Formats: sequence, structure tokens, C-alpha cells
Amino acid sequence: MARWGTDIPDDWTTDFLLPIWALISAHLGTPNPRDLYDRLIPYADQLVVAGMGSACWGSTHHILARLAHRLGDDQAAQMHTHAAQQATTAVDLVSGGTYTPRS
Repeated sequence: MARWGTDIPDDWTTDFLLPIWALISAHLGTPNPRDLYDRLIPYADQLVVAGMGSACWGSTHHILARLAHRLGDDQAAQMHTHAAQQATTAVDLVSGGTYTPRS
């Protein structure tokens, strides 16, 4: 990370880079999980989609749950996990049950 940096610009790449860095942060503890949680929370009810829909990584709540767990906030982690499950159910209903979230 020192080689490339962890800055996330506010431009057309943000929608996908922010969740990617959040997942890295949830696993490694760096970049700062609190900063990424705070930046990602406004998008909690959205799906993480790359570009024009070429890839969908599921509910942003799933990533927020991982960050909350990293931050030691079990209550928020449970709330986000429940919301992610609800979003997955909704996507399953629309897609005919073909959506399988990655864990």
C-alpha cells in the first residue's frame, strides 16, 4: 500500500474504489476503517456495482458489517448483516433467485 497509496479520489472511480478499500480495511485494519465506514455509510442501501453493471458485489451493508466488526461495534455489524440479508432477498426476488452473494 505504501507503493501506490490509499487515497480515494472523489471522481468516477469512487463508487467502486471505496468498497474495495473498505474490504481491504476490514481485513487488514488499514487504511483507517473508521474513515472508510464514515465515507461508505451514506451508500448503505445501495448495491456495489462496477461500471455499467458488469459486476455486482452485493449490498453495501455487507461491507459495512465487516468494517463495523473490525471496529468492534458488534451491534452495528449485526444490523448491517441483517440489512444485507434483506437486500439479498430483495435481489433474489427480482432476479428469480440467481443472485449469490460472495462471502
